[in-house]
Amino acid sequence: MRRCTWVNCAHDALHLQLDKAKNQWADLCDLHDAELDSSIKDGPVKRMLSNWVKAKGGARKAMESM
Repeated sequence: MRRCTWVNCAHDALHLQLDKAKNQWADLCDLHDAELDSSIKDGPVKRMLSNWVKAKGGARKAMESM
């Protein structure tokens, strides 16, 4: 089983995150998938961007993927 890519999370990943081109950019557990969805739908942009970086595995990993 794959591990959640959220920074410092050791739970099993169950929710593949795909970009518009269908490329995987993260794989999240139930808790972090819900947190990311909530921040996209309801949160301010600052919270959404923070959660996006956390979902990528942290700032260093997010930067390396760009």
